[in-house]
Amino acid sequence: MKKRTVNRFCIMVLIVAMLAMSLAGCGGSNTEQSAAVEAAEGVLAALQEGDMDAITEYASEDILMNGDLSGLRGMSEFTADMLGSLGVERETISDEAVSSIDKLGEALMSGFVKSYTIDEAKENNGVWEVPCTVTFGYDVDSLDESEMSTKVSELVQNYSEENIDELVKVLQDEGEDALLQKIVSACMPSICQMISEFVAASGEKTASFIMKVENLDGKWMVTEAKAAE
Repeated sequence: MKKRTVNRFCIMVLIVAMLAMSLAGCGGSNTEQSAAVEAAEGVLAALQEGDMDAITEYASEDILMNGDLSGLRGMSEFTADMLGSLGVERETISDEAVSSIDKLGEALMSGFVKSYTIDEAKENNGVWEVPCTVTFGYDVDSLDESEMSTKVSELVQNYSEENIDELVKVLQDEGEDALLQKIVSACMPSICQMISEFVAASGEKTASFIMKVENLDGKWMVTEAKAAE
């Protein structure tokens, strides 16, 4: 009887030990899954807030430079590049022009992601795949850059024709740089308004993505985001 009791006790100890190991394994998996979802949600929440700096806390640099989310960096730098492409500096144009550019940039970023949902994450060879559905506030792909460029050219041309005498004088007295600064200062608020109207007319867009999350040096980071097939 005593021997049977000992055997039962040993069996119970083994069962408890096996259960403990099983639970520990599940706990680790759940922890990784939570960390992966947190990273994916961190990227989406940062996009919704229009905070590019916050995105880098949850996504690798590669994701912002390549792949299906590379356009996000371009969108964030869109207004900063506007002046550079025109060959003028912020300090050389009117405060109204600078303000219009800044407001456009804020609107583009804060309105980019309207809402999102995240589905169940699944592990695949050490990489967590997090499905998500994103509703964008506007459709970047539908924006007609050619038409926008034509409208900008028409706007500048109309301004130049209406103010030809003043512009000729600026050119003669102050040179080409001053002329360009004058035109940009005068036209930029209208250009930004026009771009805002194009963006608003593009309508919302909903798309599904698969975000891949990996452990990089002890921190779970989104390393890839591809449109779901």
